[in-house]
Amino acid sequence: MRLLTTGRSHAEIASHLFISEQTAKTHVRRVLNKQKLRDRGHAVDFGYENGVIVSGRHRP
Repeated sequence: MRLLTTGRSHAEIASHLFISEQTAKTHVRRVLNKQKLRDRGHAVDFGYENGVIVSGRHRP
């Protein structure tokens, strides 16, 4: 969720997690579905509302 809410692409998420881009796409889709989020923008809103993102920074 943290990587998703920073606006990273599927390729960047995949590289950071040492997984394939297709696996990253699957994980992103599952996170969005599980949290009932319609898109990445909605995920950013969710991140702010739930403390994943605080004032433009990630919670440690």
